Amino acid sequence: MDKNFAARMALKQQVIDKVGPDALDCREGGLEGCIELLGILTEYLTRRFPSVFKLSEDGIYIRNAVTNETHRVVAPYDNHPLHVAGRLVEDDLNILTPGPDGEYVLSAVLSAFPAGFHVREKMGKPMTEIHKTVPTYKEKLQKAMNKYFDSVGPSKLVMRLNWSINDHEELFLVEGAHLYENDVPVVDTSIDIDQVQLRVERQVLRRLPKSGAMCMLTKTYLYRLVEIAEYPGFAARLAGLLHKLPTKFAFYKRKPVWGEIVLGYLDEMAKRHPAEFEVVQ
Repeated sequence: MDKNFAARMALKQQVIDKVGPDALDCREGGLEGCIELLGILTEYLTRRFPSVFKLSEDGIYIRNAVTNETHRVVAPYDNHPLHVAGRLVEDDLNILTPGPDGEYVLSAVLSAFPAGFHVREKMGKPMTEIHKTVPTYKEKLQKAMNKYFDSVGPSKLVMRLNWSINDHEELFLVEGAHLYENDVPVVDTSIDIDQVQLRVERQVLRRLPKSGAMCMLTKTYLYRLVEIAEYPGFAARLAGLLHKLPTKFAFYKRKPVWGEIVLGYLDEMAKRHPAEFEVVQ
């Protein structure tokens, strides 16, 4: 939880109310994991943040003091268990279950803050199909990812980060997050650098002990570039990463669109705010 929690929770509900199945869906095999995840979150949040989350004496309802909402956390539920879980935490929620061929399938999702993620297109599909537009995923990552998922036990938390450059503050970003094979990019020289954001997704994976499903919680952070670029050495490090992106990955990340404006700005800020010390490798 951070200072944005209340605003993000309000925005999250607005998105769900507006787009419905484009943000929340559950298919066959996903419900058990949703129920289990809700139980885990209920136990953790009431213990970790007792001033915010309170369980009723009979253990049936949980109250979120920030959103001023009360939700039933045992059957029969007032709302889908994944929806209830999503009213307790800001994160987007995903439930993945093993498919018949051993590859994990997206069985349930609550995605209020996607970056190029279409719920209706991805639901019920295996990881390879979900990531088919990601450069080199099938060739280099498919087998390794499936084995890695199998190795994650209930006591192990796995975290990874994803990033993108946004020229606006939109969090529900279904379109315009990536470039694909047949797209013809156009350099956008009208980008207002004051509006550009570094978008970072913190993705946490854990196996649910009872159902055996994998859950993934994704929290999205937005950093205004003009604010973070003034930290000594930051602009140089970010510019270095962006300059060296492999061609296919740079295209996927839309570098041909924002690269001229963003890299021009970062290169200039790197000169103004150099690192205060040298990192020796």
